[in-house]
Amino acid sequence: MKKIILICTALCAIGMRASAQFFPEGYEKTIPDFCVDCGNPKAMPPDDMLQQLMIRFEPKAFNKTRGKIYIQVLVDNTGTAKLLTAKNLTNVKSKKLNLQHSVNSIKWTPSSDKRIQSVVLVLNFLDDRMEITRMEPTTSITTDAQQSQTSIQIEPLQITNMEEGKFPKYEFTSKRDSNLYAGFSIDTDALFYRCNADTMLVGYVLVAINGGGTAFYYPKCVSWDNYKDIRLKKDISITDVQNAENTLAKHLPTLNHHRIDEIIERYKKYGRQYIFYYNENGDECVLINCSCEKYDWLFSRRYKIVRYGGACYWQIIINLSNDKIINFHVNGDA
Repeated sequence: MKKIILICTALCAIGMRASAQFFPEGYEKTIPDFCVDCGNPKAMPPDDMLQQLMIRFEPKAFNKTRGKIYIQVLVDNTGTAKLLTAKNLTNVKSKKLNLQHSVNSIKWTPSSDKRIQSVVLVLNFLDDRMEITRMEPTTSITTDAQQSQTSIQIEPLQITNMEEGKFPKYEFTSKRDSNLYAGFSIDTDALFYRCNADTMLVGYVLVAINGGGTAFYYPKCVSWDNYKDIRLKKDISITDVQNAENTLAKHLPTLNHHRIDEIIERYKKYGRQYIFYYNENGDECVLINCSCEKYDWLFSRRYKIVRYGGACYWQIIINLSNDKIINFHVNGDA
């Protein structure tokens, strides 16, 4: 069971005008006038707020929730609370968690100011605990829900060596694997380079040999764009892989996804499959297929497709020529 921690210090400065709806999920049809965290003393939640939330959240949903939920709560002069808006960055929907009822059931100590108060809290669901933080208002507008991920920096893995591994084409045309793994055209053998950071396995680079123009395909279950006409890049070096790794580490914290904190936390543990190619405009791109099962035998010689598995499996496509993310996909839960 998760530990419970209440943090009452400011997480980030926010400046917001009265009667503003701060976050995209709205819960009240009629919005009264209110002031933003005004009065001295301010409206205060009970000391056991997290315990109260925990017993009101739907148990199964609560135990698997990871990530942050930003909530805007209105508190009147009797201490009655109403959830006004929320921004959910977790892997569980607010309704399944029973968020609105849980927040509205908690009695606050009202502010000395008799007006309705607007208070912003951040609920952070971690692996072994839950935290709640109150965001203090200032005169400048800086929304933590938009800015927190961009302040995170990831140290890229340093690729130190690559080892060649060649496999015959018949290994990649098996009907047994056709539904789960991408294959290679009949006239093309496969060459995987194993990439290492010193002695640690980072992943594999896939290239085409023997003149194969189209060296891999996506099975029908993958909803990416049609890549049948791409050209794989040849003669890939450690510099190419390191550039892809650097770009991945730079952009990953900027992505808005409810699983992104979990992915960043496990970043160095994922195995990668790098596929370098040129798109129809001639731009150099890379598809990076990430898996928590990097020592899997099949992962060393096939582009591996898994239908579910959550944050254990994710893919990203980066245009290296213009330094932009083209697509990002994290597997769903079964």
